[in-house]
Amino acid sequence: MDRVPPLLRPATVAAGVLTAGLALAAGAPAASAACAGANRTVASQGATKAEAAVLCLVNERRTSAGLKSLTASSGAATAAQRHTNDMVRRRYFDHRSPGGSTVADRVNATGLRWSALGENIAVGQRTPAAVMRGWMKSPGHRANIMKAGFRVLGVGVSPKGTRGYSGSTWTQVFARPR
Repeated sequence: MDRVPPLLRPATVAAGVLTAGLALAAGAPAASAACAGANRTVASQGATKAEAAVLCLVNERRTSAGLKSLTASSGAATAAQRHTNDMVRRRYFDHRSPGGSTVADRVNATGLRWSALGENIAVGQRTPAAVMRGWMKSPGHRANIMKAGFRVLGVGVSPKGTRGYSGSTWTQVFARPR
């Protein structure tokens, strides 16, 4: 039997200050059929299509609230995927790696210049729609997704869980490039 995933923790970096929020809120509506692969597992469609579905779902939420859509960023995606891979490989679930690296360190390593950053992580959800439902139920994660100042998004996913959790491991990296 699958264990219930841990409370997901968002991290936001703005002008170099890291903050984290923990809480749950009311549920979110189901994923739209307009986002291809939103209800398919990562294992059945591959990471690239699952990541595109997450970006689509994020942009549906943002545009329905009158916000600008985010564009895909290769630098943010590289940072997100590296963090996801590291969490799976070293079996941890945190915004700070066991070696101490933060989202700012990971993004800086890609060469993406930024003025604001945010990161959402999750483990246990098998589909893009499921992970988005979880993130939208958490005020801190939702705040990252709906932050008007962010302009780009990178998504990283592994079909493998971490820290004993089955399901997929997910990372979103939001940025406002300079």
